[in-house]
Amino acid sequence: MHLSSPSLGRRRAVLLPGLLAMLGACAQTEPAPVLVPVARLTAEIANRPKVRSCEIDDEIRPALGCPGVFPLLDTRIPFPPSHRARVTVELPENLRDRPLALRPVVATTDAAGLIPLPAVLTRGTHARVALEIAVPPLRHEGTLRILVQAIALVPRPHRWRTRPIPVPPQAILSVGLGVAPVAFEAGAPPVELIISARTEDGSARTLLRERIDPVDGPRGWIERHIDLAALAGQAVSFTFLARWLGPGADGGPGFGAPLFGAPIMLAQEPREDGANVVLISLDTLRSDFVGATLDGIALTPFLDRLAAQGTRFEQAVAPYPSTTASHMSLLTGVYPAKHQTIFAGTKAPEGLPTLAGTLAQAGWTTGAVTENGMITAVSGFARGFDTYRENKSVSIWDARGDIETTFDEARRWLRRHREQRFFLFVHTYEVHDPYTPPPRHDRFSATGATGGSRSGTEKSRRKYAGEVLYADQMVEDLVGELTRLGLEGDTIVVVTSDHGEEFGEHKGWYHSFTVYDEVLRIPVLLRGGRVPAGLRVAEQISLIDLAPTLLDLVGVRPPPDMHGQSLRPLLAGGRKLPGMRVRYMEGPLDNGRGPQGGRLIGARDANHKFIGREFGTDPSEIYDLVRDPGEQKNLVANIWLRARGRQLLDHYRDLLRQGDETNVDDTEADRPLEPAVERKLRALGYLD
Repeated sequence: MHLSSPSLGRRRAVLLPGLLAMLGACAQTEPAPVLVPVARLTAEIANRPKVRSCEIDDEIRPALGCPGVFPLLDTRIPFPPSHRARVTVELPENLRDRPLALRPVVATTDAAGLIPLPAVLTRGTHARVALEIAVPPLRHEGTLRILVQAIALVPRPHRWRTRPIPVPPQAILSVGLGVAPVAFEAGAPPVELIISARTEDGSARTLLRERIDPVDGPRGWIERHIDLAALAGQAVSFTFLARWLGPGADGGPGFGAPLFGAPIMLAQEPREDGANVVLISLDTLRSDFVGATLDGIALTPFLDRLAAQGTRFEQAVAPYPSTTASHMSLLTGVYPAKHQTIFAGTKAPEGLPTLAGTLAQAGWTTGAVTENGMITAVSGFARGFDTYRENKSVSIWDARGDIETTFDEARRWLRRHREQRFFLFVHTYEVHDPYTPPPRHDRFSATGATGGSRSGTEKSRRKYAGEVLYADQMVEDLVGELTRLGLEGDTIVVVTSDHGEEFGEHKGWYHSFTVYDEVLRIPVLLRGGRVPAGLRVAEQISLIDLAPTLLDLVGVRPPPDMHGQSLRPLLAGGRKLPGMRVRYMEGPLDNGRGPQGGRLIGARDANHKFIGREFGTDPSEIYDLVRDPGEQKNLVANIWLRARGRQLLDHYRDLLRQGDETNVDDTEADRPLEPAVERKLRALGYLD
């Protein structure tokens, strides 16, 4: 659809996909410069309002104009046989006499899914508002949960003004324009969005003027890139203005929820080899399925080539055996004991530094394309990202992968940001249960050559192997986009996972419940930049080490509170980094308070794994990972190993109990063993 004809100010808003092509006069030996963020304008508003994030078309951005959301009601009623329910909500004083969109949300009693229903406009003239709700067919056990939110719409034209910001040469302003979808649902009129600039001498100019109509306008973010060359060398205050172009659909005064998404000033800097980062998480991918074959067929031919071109860490472990906690550790570099974001719905501490946020502050454009499930923006995963796209499932508990859609969106993001220095995080559930590989990749499911049927576990393993084969091809297509865009030499590529999967090794199934290696061992492959080719690292690492490593590789100092440690010395051929001797893991909670109660915890050193409980003392399980990698022979009767395990597990218990800010890997984990215990362990061959 076409928008209305642009005004003179609109014509100054120029799409600049070929901006850097104008630099052809530069010497051929010098690479074309790259665009980097020099100011995120949401942080430069004069009165410094709290920056919220808004979602349009499943993409979340920090934005000017995000409406406030206020919970009004959360109740349960008998399920209405007529599929119509009536509820009454009370409006607090601060929400009266202003336009509101009231959003009902219904859920099944087991909270398997929250289903938002169409919003209803109220002008807030009454303290009590009655809502009639059409309830869709739902699974239920006789009751229905109903929630109602109030979304505060803007009742009059609004403007935001930045403090004066120096404009460097050849700068551009990148911004996403839009209207919160709930405003259109509630009957908002067309809106005009205007961006203007005022210099210190008082002169002003309009940079952009754009009309968005709820009837025929686009519903997604509208990308605009504005050339700021005429303002170079001056301190400029930018104004973002929205005004309504008519009354509301009910005939009353106009209202709306106009958005200026992630407005960023970009300027040129010299391009650096390996400065971009693409981090790919293949949820639930076990380490031992990478580089493996089945029926003579390689499961990961592309990942094998990627590893040969870069570095593979052969003893990488996850800090938690499920998605939310492990991914939060990946993106923050800290153990679950600190971020405490264990399952969907829990929220990371506000001040916790993230990989994306640290790179954003250092001059990277940051983006994510995910399959939301357990890593929703609500839990804090969107922090630090300029764009965070959630390829949504029917419910957060649904982990069906949609790798083709997700990776297509990731390729589009790369094309849009090819001229920028960027960090892109991509996540897919494709390898996750349920295992449903496409027919062309479902090559291992047929019955055996003798015609005998396989066990249920073996059938699942073979379906899983088909998913791995499929995901490998999709990763090849995604990484190939970097080559097609000419970015291969400028980009570090990382492929990893959040946890593995159990196929009966300990008479269990799936993941999330234990801390055995089948659910903790994960692949970690790096290629590009300063990463050496053909290196295989045998030293133990953890997923918490990736964030500080990537920051180190691109020349950014990691935040001091990260538990993880940069792996650059290992990439340079070093061995046994200080603090790397022990890595910790955590598992699900047992509500008991006795020795077998609390969270499942584990410590893993180069030779042994020790498993216990938060409220216990001695470990309940000990395994020799060298002689017994399948963790079948419990050595808990060995008093010397028990003493070693008690000491290590106590370090993590301290972190759990006290929220200790100390890096347990650099200090406590390397606290010397008691001399008698150390001598005995050496005599038994358990220590080098």
